[in-house]
Amino acid sequence: MPAAVHVLSLPQRSHRLADCRLRSVAVGIHAPRDYDESAMDLYLPIGIVLLVSVSGCTQVSQTMPPRTATELYLLSVASENAVRGMTAEGLRGRLVYVDNKYANEKDHMFLVAEVRAKLLAEGVRIAETRDASEVILEIRTPGVSMDTRSLLLGIPGLPIGQAATAAGLPATEITTPELVFIKNFNQWGTAGVAYVAYWRETGEIVASSGPHIGRSYREDWSFFGIPANLSDIPPAKPIEASETLDDLK
Repeated sequence: MPAAVHVLSLPQRSHRLADCRLRSVAVGIHAPRDYDESAMDLYLPIGIVLLVSVSGCTQVSQTMPPRTATELYLLSVASENAVRGMTAEGLRGRLVYVDNKYANEKDHMFLVAEVRAKLLAEGVRIAETRDASEVILEIRTPGVSMDTRSLLLGIPGLPIGQAATAAGLPATEITTPELVFIKNFNQWGTAGVAYVAYWRETGEIVASSGPHIGRSYREDWSFFGIPANLSDIPPAKPIEASETLDDLK
């Protein structure tokens, strides 16, 4: 005679951070009074297996910043490469005020900081105010930006209609899956930098350098679904705990 199986379902609680639920199931085995030992030997292992709580909940915390790490590093590495070609001859030991009024966009800030670091590394003293300086150094940039190009050998996804959504929301476009043999997506970062330095009191030129151009790149390939990439920026390379940005170049 088969054993009676009783299932106990515990209350469910929704998790605040993840859209999943846990359910713990406890199974008990009750043998009838007229059981024999051979039957119990058969049902006991089954009961032990079912006794294991069956539950699962996966939580993944994701952030979606407005700009990707790839984009930011393409601009930053290009800026660093541009500043690397700059020289500060004639300014060593001078008290210099760095004026970045010609490079004051958000994407120019790392470039300006790299110029300041370059000056300090070459023995220039940085003044915090214009009046405290001997020399004014004006930074300028022709641009800090990036370009992209894509190639697809195969059949691209084709629009076949729109799916209805909740009231007030735009319809969702429905496309067929891509049939890709070879796919390529290239991204390049380009940055330029130059400066002119002059005596604060007289306006006479002391030194100038540039423009110097720096570049960075990332190329992503897919051959019949097998990915590969070439790049000189960290997001496309595996990083060890002891590595720095210079180690990856």
